[in-house]
Amino acid sequence: MSNGLPDPAAAQREDVSYGPLPGYLGHLLRRAQARVFADFADALGEAVSPAEFGLLTLVAANPGITQVRLAAALSLDKSTLSPALARLTRRGLLKRERLASDGRLQALRLAPGAEATYATLRARVEAHEARIAAALSPAEHAELLRLLRLLLGWDLPGPSAPAR
Repeated sequence: MSNGLPDPAAAQREDVSYGPLPGYLGHLLRRAQARVFADFADALGEAVSPAEFGLLTLVAANPGITQVRLAAALSLDKSTLSPALARLTRRGLLKRERLASDGRLQALRLAPGAEATYATLRARVEAHEARIAAALSPAEHAELLRLLRLLLGWDLPGPSAPAR
């Protein structure tokens, strides 16, 4: 396949009619997500899941963020967030500490020594991202990111597409 990702089922699809599916945004997003997650798993193995990497990234960028703010930033409920945070804490990647100002809240930071692990994970994710984006020109990559942020209603600045 032209984007550099293996597609072992390509030959089996040649004679299949997809009807209106190629015009359904949800279908294409789901299929793209499956390909991206498969490559992520190849790149990182069982080190972290895509969701766990997202959590680590937000904590690294916002040291001391509370679980409440982290859940809101990711549109997650506490029952979804708590098990992931517990896994990352057990693996020595996150440190949770009760806030002195409100003992019900916990501040999150990368655990001591986890910065190097996070840097290694981030480098592997960035190589994975480059593989995913290989089918796109830098301008197309930037436009896809812009459109996805627009679709999500995110008024967030994003980095431009990396130079290739």
